[in-house]
Amino acid sequence: GGFYGLNHRPQIEGGLLADEAAALLRAFFRERR
Repeated sequence: GGFYGLNHRPQIEGGLLADEAAALLRAFFRERR
């Protein structure tokens, strides 16, 4: 049933996840320097 949860609001969920992933990656690379 995982797919049903993902398909409720793909644009909203995807946008939030993308923003979060981008923020995490930026923080991660900042820490690595």
